[in-house]
Amino acid sequence: MALESLIGILGNIGGCIAAPIGRQFGYLIHYKRNIKNLRTEDDKLVALRDGKQQLVDAAKRNAEDILANVELWFTHVNAINEEAITILEAEATVNKGCLKGWCPNPKARHGLSRKAKKKIDDIGKLIADGNGIGVNVSCRPPPPPPPPPPPPPGIESTIGDGNFKGFESRL
Repeated sequence: MALESLIGILGNIGGCIAAPIGRQFGYLIHYKRNIKNLRTEDDKLVALRDGKQQLVDAAKRNAEDILANVELWFTHVNAINEEAITILEAEATVNKGCLKGWCPNPKARHGLSRKAKKKIDDIGKLIADGNGIGVNVSCRPPPPPPPPPPPPPGIESTIGDGNFKGFESRL
């Protein structure tokens, strides 16, 4: 009876521990796949950003105001793109390893693969947000205020005809 309950408890503990450990080993096993996916997702994001930038440029040429959420999206895209480029540049140093590349550094590969996987998720969210923007990246600016009404008939301004004389104390 005690042995069965102990086996049940150990089985539950083992089930809870297996998933996180498997995920950590997955970063090592799927290192190349994660880096490759980061590269392709970043390329997709850059292409989407360039397409939206053309829409923004066209809106600016038409003297339209760019929406705040579009400008914020561009800010996030540029930040994530810089981080992805940093990860991809770090890949070259990680691939060197030791003994001229014969012995890879598992700790560095694990960290880089983990960062790449997280960036892939962030990039996927930004791509979904960018596709949600559509073609509406701007709004028309408000029209200029109307000119002031002319003075009522019979009342004329004396400022412009030279008959105006200021007080000496005000000059």
